[in-house]
Amino acid sequence: MALTGAGERGAAQQPRIALARHIRPHAQIMTAVTGFNDRNMINQCLLNRYVISYEPFNFKGFLRDYPDTVEYGKQMDALRLEHRKYFWDGEYRDTCGVAVTYLNGNPHTPYAVYQAEDGSCGLVICNYEDAPVCVHARLDQGLLTRYRLVDDPEWRPTVGGIRIPARSAVIVL
Repeated sequence: MALTGAGERGAAQQPRIALARHIRPHAQIMTAVTGFNDRNMINQCLLNRYVISYEPFNFKGFLRDYPDTVEYGKQMDALRLEHRKYFWDGEYRDTCGVAVTYLNGNPHTPYAVYQAEDGSCGLVICNYEDAPVCVHARLDQGLLTRYRLVDDPEWRPTVGGIRIPARSAVIVL
């Protein structure tokens, strides 16, 4: 499996800035998820601590209309709840204190850092591309030793890189 990504091909990425999250880091912000199998919007909800508003057919449908989106969203919410000290209750730190790069050293985005009350950090890294990527994450202080995908409960070591499938997200602890 070839691991690629815009950063490895040299294309410029334009990350979306979660301005409302910066202004009000603990506010409950909701975003509409309207797409069928809309994994990237669900990943964005994890990345920016947004509450999911499921809205198939632009506010005219039913949850049964897009089961793949709902299932992935449920998995993401369960993961976020399991590690709530970071991803619900932690302080949103944007990208402060962490560098995420492709294997060739180019920076990867998007990612977000959450700091728990005890000072430990949790990291969310998204891959919005249609191809898998492999990245490294480095904390300024401390270690990130393991990661897992939203839809796979198996923890993996960060040694050798963090492999993120297309249109997926990982948490790193």
